[in-house]
Amino acid sequence: MTEDEVWKEIPDLPGYLASSMGRIRRQGRPIRKPVINRKGYVVLGVTGKQFRAHRLICRTFHGPAPEGCEVGHLNGNRTDNRAENLKWVTPKENQAHRAIHGTELKGTKQPSANFTRAQLEDILERVVRRRETIASVARSYGVSRPSISLFMNGITYCSELGLKP
Repeated sequence: MTEDEVWKEIPDLPGYLASSMGRIRRQGRPIRKPVINRKGYVVLGVTGKQFRAHRLICRTFHGPAPEGCEVGHLNGNRTDNRAENLKWVTPKENQAHRAIHGTELKGTKQPSANFTRAQLEDILERVVRRRETIASVARSYGVSRPSISLFMNGITYCSELGLKP
C-alpha cells in the first residue's frame, strides 16, 4: 500500500515544489536531473545554487531547522528523501543513527583513510607474524611510522578487524 504523493511549495524558494515521496520539481518546467554528491546525498541546482534535496524536503514537510539541528535519514539511506524518512535531529542523534545503520564514516570508510581492510590484514601479518619493523612496513605503504603504530597499538582502525583497543 502506498500513500498518495503530496506536493508543497518549498519555503523561501517560490516556484519550486517538494514531494512527500522525495522529489523536487519546478512549477511550469522541469529542473535539471539531481546528482549524487561524493558523500552520497542527492544534490540539485536551484536558482544557480546547489541544494541538498533532503534539507529542502525536510524544511518543507517538517518546518525550519531547530537551532543546532541537521537532517537525519531514519533508515540510513542518504538517497531516500521521502518526508517520512527525514527528521530534524541533533548532531549527536544523527551520529547514533549512523552507528546503528553502519553508515558511520570511520576506519576504512572515511574518505581520508590511509588503509583498506586488506592492507590492515597485511600489516598485521607482516608486523606480528613475520616480525617486520613498523618503519619498514610504513615505508612500503608510503606512510609515516605513527600511521602504522597507531593501528598496531589499537588506537586507529581497531574495530575494522574486530580487534579491541
